[in-house]
Amino acid sequence: MLRPMSRVVFALALLAPPAAAAAAPQNAAPQVRPPVQERPAPAPPAQAPPAPKTEPPAPPPARAPGQLVNVRVEFTITDQQGSQAPVKKTVSLMLADREKGMIRSQTATPYGMVQLNVDAEVMIPANEKDKIVAQVGMSYDLVDRSQEEPRQGPTQIRQSLRTVLEDGKPLVISESADPITDRKVVVEVKATILR
Repeated sequence: MLRPMSRVVFALALLAPPAAAAAAPQNAAPQVRPPVQERPAPAPPAQAPPAPKTEPPAPPPARAPGQLVNVRVEFTITDQQGSQAPVKKTVSLMLADREKGMIRSQTATPYGMVQLNVDAEVMIPANEKDKIVAQVGMSYDLVDRSQEEPRQGPTQIRQSLRTVLEDGKPLVISESADPITDRKVVVEVKATILR
């Protein structure tokens, strides 16, 4: 009968906390924790200054409508070399007011590729009845027709200019010279308003 009872006492002794740990000493100083230093809050990230407000670019001014008339533009090219009879070529095109157009002509010859191109843009000023502002251009290749065997390629003439023409009156706009021969080319332009 004594043995089982001693086992119970022993088991209770194991479960009970030690006396030294259970009772804190009376004169022990209380433990003081060091104050916790609070870290300053991080500064907010630097923000870029707001972009200045820019207004959208103004749209280009609307193009004024042209008058409801056509303008016939005629190019007369006079090509003369030495004492030979001049050769004349005429190119014409029909344009509405404030419009542009072009003609392209190109031919392969024993002298090489030659071309005759013209460009024109016309505008009738609102306060004028018989004046035409014209932007004209020409590309013309010259070949020496007197050569039996071509010794050089064609001479090229390129022109572009803006001029004021009178209704129905021709105007010489350029005189060009061949840099090698005594050949010269005269260009005359006439614009006629078809009312």
